[in-house]
Amino acid sequence: MRALNSPSLARSQNLRLIELLSLRPIPQQRSSRSPAGAISPSDVKNVEGKMEHTTLPRLPGRDYAGTVIHGPVEWIGVEVWGTRAARSAIRSMVAMRN
Repeated sequence: MRALNSPSLARSQNLRLIELLSLRPIPQQRSSRSPAGAISPSDVKNVEGKMEHTTLPRLPGRDYAGTVIHGPVEWIGVEVWGTRAARSAIRSMVAMRN
């Protein structure tokens, strides 16, 4: 998995693309393949050190859309979108079903 990384508080132009381990979810969780994610103004402020409580290293971006690749069989292949809570690694996922 590739992600933008901010190892220190600096200008957003200093973000680097890094490789991360792809983790499999535990039972009852799902993971999705997201070809792209959104970077919001608050993400830029965070990596530039303009927001309190910023922790490092930081992977900016909370909003995503993609296709479920791991999880319960009935979810595999379902297109989803979601977000992650501000101080949480847990992401919510909403299915885009017809």
